[in-house]
Amino acid sequence: MVAGCAARLMALRGHDVLWAGPKEAPQRIDGADQRAYALGPQTIGLLSELGLWQTLQDKAQPILSMEIRQSSGRPGGGEAADLTLNARELGEKSLASIISHAELLAAVDSPASLPANVSRLETALHQVRPGGAGPSAPAELGLANGQLYKASLVLAADGQRSTVRRRLGLSWGLRQYQQTALVCRFQSQHPHQAVAMQWFQQGAVLALLPLKDPHQVSLVYSLPNERLAYFQSLNDDAFAHELTLATGHRLGELSNPSARVSSPLAMTLVPETSLGRVLLLGDAAHTVHPLAGYGLNLGFQDLLAFDAFLSPQGKRGSRDLGEPALLARFAAQRHQSVQRVQWGIDGLWRLIQPGPHFFERSRQLGLRAIQKVQPLRHQLIQLALHGA
Repeated sequence: MVAGCAARLMALRGHDVLWAGPKEAPQRIDGADQRAYALGPQTIGLLSELGLWQTLQDKAQPILSMEIRQSSGRPGGGEAADLTLNARELGEKSLASIISHAELLAAVDSPASLPANVSRLETALHQVRPGGAGPSAPAELGLANGQLYKASLVLAADGQRSTVRRRLGLSWGLRQYQQTALVCRFQSQHPHQAVAMQWFQQGAVLALLPLKDPHQVSLVYSLPNERLAYFQSLNDDAFAHELTLATGHRLGELSNPSARVSSPLAMTLVPETSLGRVLLLGDAAHTVHPLAGYGLNLGFQDLLAFDAFLSPQGKRGSRDLGEPALLARFAAQRHQSVQRVQWGIDGLWRLIQPGPHFFERSRQLGLRAIQKVQPLRHQLIQLALHGA
């Protein structure tokens, strides 16, 4: 996703672009092909500038509000939301828009919408040399088809298992959450009314995201690893019944689950995201826990931040955008912003982990207190709208 948008944005800024990388497999091992994404206003703005949102808007489902619940003991009972965030409180039309992975990928990967100054090669990277200072020291890319290319700038957005990062020997680490995200879709008895819903459940995080069909929702269930096998063992009817209970019949009976996919959850930490003329973006540079829906948006924000970084310095039209010192300066600045998001979400994850009953009750009271304090509630809405 980020790679295709990076290619389009650089082309829009007047540069000749080579977009190299294989097309995504129909079924991904990380389950992303089943996901739905909550795209924030900044991401939608970028997609609009690139001419992609115009084809996606009618397929997207705006989120008008979000309900958050702290559940104690066995979830269920149809309890009222402890905290509700409504975009209209700040005069906004929506908090975000939900789009399926398949629809977003189809738009970004469409060759028909590629600018004339983008060349697309659907082949894997074999080798990369980062290059150095000065126009006479470009980066070099060796592709699996045997071709060798030289580039003044390489934007590497090749995912959490980044080949570029590995080939360059950049250090990275994982903060393992000992959780797995279980993803699928359900039909709902009652319409979702454009409301996103989230439950904190003894260390697990259950989210239902509204889809374009008013009776269809996307489930993202972040479960402790030891509980995954139980949910995977259930047949479709039993699984739907279990999730109906877990959501307190908020949307009535859930039914007809799609194929269930799962992926382990971890925070990817990359201290240095540039080397020579190469800059990492998106999941190649960072990942986060999905409880706040920041992952894909954070990658698009990398691209927006880089574009903004170049512009005021008069570098947008420069012939040497990949000057190593320039990339290193941007990478250091961006790393600080990303870390605030990563560790902020990590702190929230720690906050919702199981503890004594009075801790869970305190969290619930805290959510309800925020609901009653308008400035705090508005600050959370602003965070949901604008992110990092």
